[in-house]
This record gives sequence, structure tokens and C-alpha cells, in this order.
Amino acid sequence: MINFEPLLEEWKHKNIYFVIDVVEKFCNKNNLDGIDGIYGFLCYVKKIIADKKVEENKDLLKSFFETSYTIWALDKLGKSNLADAVAKNMMVGGDFGETIAYQSSESGNYFRNFELQLALAARLLEGGLDFNEGKEGEPDFILTTETFVIEIKAPASKLALLQDILKAVKQIELSGKKGVIVVSLDHMVARGMVQDVMDDLPEQIQDIILSVLPVDTDFNTIGVIAEWVKWDEEQQYLSTVQPIMNTQKHNNLDNQIIIKKVWQALTIEDISEFPILHREVTKKFNYEKNSINNMDISREGREFYESLWGED
Repeated sequence: MINFEPLLEEWKHKNIYFVIDVVEKFCNKNNLDGIDGIYGFLCYVKKIIADKKVEENKDLLKSFFETSYTIWALDKLGKSNLADAVAKNMMVGGDFGETIAYQSSESGNYFRNFELQLALAARLLEGGLDFNEGKEGEPDFILTTETFVIEIKAPASKLALLQDILKAVKQIELSGKKGVIVVSLDHMVARGMVQDVMDDLPEQIQDIILSVLPVDTDFNTIGVIAEWVKWDEEQQYLSTVQPIMNTQKHNNLDNQIIIKKVWQALTIEDISEFPILHREVTKKFNYEKNSINNMDISREGREFYESLWGED
């Protein structure tokens, strides 16, 4: 069983000024400034504290605490370079508010996407997976002690989910290593496309994922791990983590071992006896291995999605 408690327990004893100091030092270290991204978030939180408006801004402060925690935790785990790697993107990180605000139905909240990536990085490390951040165009995380990669996506619509998996498949295949896609459904839960209390994803969401997972054994993409949050603080487990594979990939024991390593790193439960969701769907995206680099994901993904499910 993966124990997430020590870092979280230590963090619980930190006060708001320590939390602010973590983010301020991070911004200074990476020369972050401006009105958006994490520096803008820091300035806004300072104003909330100064104006004594904590109660009416609890949700926003919770998000700030989460971001500060992941920066601090990555540093404690000797991986501050992962947070630094996204710092330049955080400078123009978009609005830091509600995950469904100010954004198109497909993009999600840009800043929130980086929050999620940092949080997942910390959890993978806590779960025993050591990795380096991928360079531009590469999968997000390249394992240092294993022979596989992990790509993280945070779609905000059903169409974006399909297109994001296509993008992830492209990145994994071009890497030449086996890979797992982790899909955070944070935005889709906020928009009501996935219910936070569900134990299993809606069948249509499963079908979308399975329709763009390559079946051919020549492909390195193993499967998808979907996670969605339960925002009930009284729950013992605050998220549901569900691995999904097509049956042909699932029949390969080596593939199962890899996806279970990532799955276990993301959950506090012992998943050794839990089944992986696997099945086939009738309609599959037609990949061409030799021309995947030239795939027009936006156009081809939209056309394929609309041919099966209509406009998003």
C-alpha cells in the first residue's frame, strides 16, 4: 500500500504565511511576475489576507494551498526541477480562478492544467516512480528506472478528451517507448460531463477512450488511466482512478504490469486484486503507423468524433 500521509501530515501544520512563502520563493527563483499565472495568484492571495476576506474566498485559497503544497512536496522529494520546468509556462498561465470560467469548452483552465500536472508528478514520485520531465514534444514524464513513459492530459469536453488521447498517442509513439496516458477529468467533472460520485465512468466516455486507443501490437500506447475527483472532504478517498485498455493490449501481461505500476502510484489503495477495465468497441480510429507524425489531430479528431457522436 502506498502511504501518502507523511508529507500531508507535515503540511497540515504549516500556516498561511509559510504557504505564501513557498510560492513567493518559487516565483523569485524562476523570475515570475505579471498579473496572470502563479505570480498573479500569489498577489491576489496576499490581498485576500490583507483585506481579511478569507471566509468568502475559501475555494480559491484551497487551490492556492494545493499549488503551494505540490511545489513544496516536489522540493522535499528532490524534484524541484519538475516544478521549475513548467515555471515559464506559469508566467502566462491564464486565469487562476474557477476551473470552468473564462475558457472555451475544449481548452479548460490553462493554469489549472499545470496545477494538475504538478500534483500528479508529486503523487507518482510518492508512489515510487522516478522520472525526468520530457522535452518539448516528448511525453511529460520519462521514467528513469523503467522503460516506459507517461503523458498527462486534462480535457474539458468529450471532443477534447478524444483529441487529447490522439495527441498523447502521437507523443508516445514518437518516443519509441511504451507509454501510459493519464487523463485527469477535473474540468469534465466541473462541467457535469462526469459525476464526481461515480464508481465507473459513463459508457460513452469509456467508448471515446477505447475508440482512439491503438489495437495494433506495433503501437507502444498501452492504455489510459482516468481519474476524477470527489470533492467531498468527508470521503476517505477523494478520487476515483480507473485504468482502461482494449482487450488485445490487456492480453499482454507485460502491458498489464506497466499500467498497474502507474495505477498503484496514483492511488492509496492496494490495487493488486482490482481488475482493469478492458473491452473492444466497434468503431476505431484508423491510425497509420508510418504517418503518425503528420496526423492532423484537430481536424481528424473532430471528424472522427462527429461521425460517431455528432457535435460536442
